[in-house]
Amino acid sequence: MKVTPVVIAGGSGTRFWPLSRQNNPKQFLKLLGSDSMLRATVERLLPIAPPADCYIATGEKYAERCSAELPETAKSHIIAEPSPRNTLPAITLAATVIKRALGETILLVLPADHYIARTAPFIAALKKAITLAEKELIVTLGITPTAPETGFGYIKSGDKLDETACKVAAFVEKPDYRTAETYLASGEYFWNAGIFVMSTTRFFKELAARQPEAFALSQKWLDATQEDFSQILADTWPAMPATSIDYGIMEKAENLAIVPVECGWSDVGSWPALPALSQINDAGNMERGRVISLNTQNSVIFNDSDKVVATLGVKDIIIVATSDVILVSSKGDAQDVKALVDLVKNREPSLA
Repeated sequence: MKVTPVVIAGGSGTRFWPLSRQNNPKQFLKLLGSDSMLRATVERLLPIAPPADCYIATGEKYAERCSAELPETAKSHIIAEPSPRNTLPAITLAATVIKRALGETILLVLPADHYIARTAPFIAALKKAITLAEKELIVTLGITPTAPETGFGYIKSGDKLDETACKVAAFVEKPDYRTAETYLASGEYFWNAGIFVMSTTRFFKELAARQPEAFALSQKWLDATQEDFSQILADTWPAMPATSIDYGIMEKAENLAIVPVECGWSDVGSWPALPALSQINDAGNMERGRVISLNTQNSVIFNDSDKVVATLGVKDIIIVATSDVILVSSKGDAQDVKALVDLVKNREPSLA
């Protein structure tokens, strides 16, 4: 059965401010190489599908940018949701557009802004998930945890289906630290990376059972003529339940399977996460752009301006320089950059 990737690229996150802005969100940033996060995600899927076969679920204001990043992808494959309403509406719209165009296919749904260090095991896990999805299972990849992280959701594995796959016993919300330690020690829990593989038929069956209002709207979109589609979508979109696919479907669905994988996955969640994913110097610093550092340790210095950033006698800090903003933060406070961006929106809205 044909496999159709659906890359979710509608986020407008603030955790990489000031490099990330409302008109330049994380999926378009070149944080870990010469390609944007979006481009790297699509390139990573080459063993499964070429960029021309990918669909991109994004917001209206990012559609042109997605086309520029992926010129091989037809504009008809850039699916622009009228307004942000979380992942369930975005995936439902994408699945509907794809079903209108292709009929039955296997949907490979994944975020645009994650990092994979080792592509080979990641692709092998996806191929395994595809074979299970052809048997009408909904399959998710479970990332083997390496630490008791409290910022991720977890998936508990159940009975084995074969040597590499298991049934899903439960989706678990973000735990406290002690609970996360027990998850790690048990070997039964995996990080939820938000990667799902399922047939269009299976998706719409679960949507009908778990989210009947969303299903009814999707059928209106499915039945619309090409001439009326945009107007019907605009008229009905506000009625779509604004919820995640995890909460709206996956936590309630039947016939779920998990394929565990160790692939050096990261959600690249904040500035302090970058050194572990990138080259650092002998002082433990990640330095990008024009940087001169002396007696500087364990820091992230990301210079996207034409000026020089020079540091002396500091450690455990984040410095991000753009043409119009300089962010200076301790590593420990960098997770709270959203609160700072809220303040910027009030005082200097053009910089948010």
